[in-house]
Amino acid sequence: MTYAFYSCICLGLVVIRTTIFPIFPILDNFFDLLLPVIVYLGFFRSVRESILMLIILGIVMDSLSGVPFGLHLASYAWLFVLVKWLKQFLHISNYFLWSFVLTLGVLIENIMLTIVENLLNPGWGFLANAVEAVLIQLVLAALTGPLMILLIRSLHEIWNQRLYRIISKGSDEGG
Repeated sequence: MTYAFYSCICLGLVVIRTTIFPIFPILDNFFDLLLPVIVYLGFFRSVRESILMLIILGIVMDSLSGVPFGLHLASYAWLFVLVKWLKQFLHISNYFLWSFVLTLGVLIENIMLTIVENLLNPGWGFLANAVEAVLIQLVLAALTGPLMILLIRSLHEIWNQRLYRIISKGSDEGG
């Protein structure tokens, strides 16, 4: 049932990013909304529980976006590995750490995009407005990312509590 929760959250975030954000030009430079989910999985869930969602999210985002296939999957995988590694040394309850890791995720994704674009289009370069867009994404990730992780964590706890009540109610009636 945990995968149903992740599917609902991620589908909601993808719908918000692809249908609602384009309506408002101010949100054009918003970072990838699935990065907080990846960070949440890395900090608070096991590798066994997370790996399937990470692969599915990467494939879905690669299918929906116009970037070369595998870019999101690779950036999500690198971010997940980084989070799991940092978790060994740092306190995961620190909101500033969440901001730091999310900004690293935004950087990883944008650096990988730049490398791939330069490989596919050698004259592409890195435009000044791209630097501005990345800086905006970094600030937005640092400010809103921890709130998103906290929201995902709270919703997951509520989901588990309600699911436990439903299951325990069903076993009481059946016994």
